[in-house]
Amino acid sequence: MGFLTGHELTWMPEALQILRDELPNIDVMISSQYSPRLADAFNVPLAELLAAGERLNAAGIQTQNFLGEKTIEPSIIGWMPSAQLYFRDRDGRSVEFIALLDESPTPEFIGALSDWKQRSQSR
Repeated sequence: MGFLTGHELTWMPEALQILRDELPNIDVMISSQYSPRLADAFNVPLAELLAAGERLNAAGIQTQNFLGEKTIEPSIIGWMPSAQLYFRDRDGRSVEFIALLDESPTPEFIGALSDWKQRSQSR
């Protein structure tokens, strides 16, 4: 799927929801030929993502959240919403494991999964 950078926030959440509804087993990868260090994204089930941080760190691979902080806890980007962890491949490129969440978007939220869950439970 191609798009003009900067315009994705207006339509991407709806497009991703349509894709999830119509093709539930689809893997979505977002990258850019103009940003070679941009994350290659691999769509994984949430259960796999939750286990990935510990497995990767045990293998000597440091994981980070959306803000670049070292952690094994996935971060949440609320406008999608999605949970993700990042790490570097052998060539130094950023790799993202992402799990799209079947919840309503909260565009202003960026934070830890535990904070997202706490916010969701207080509603």
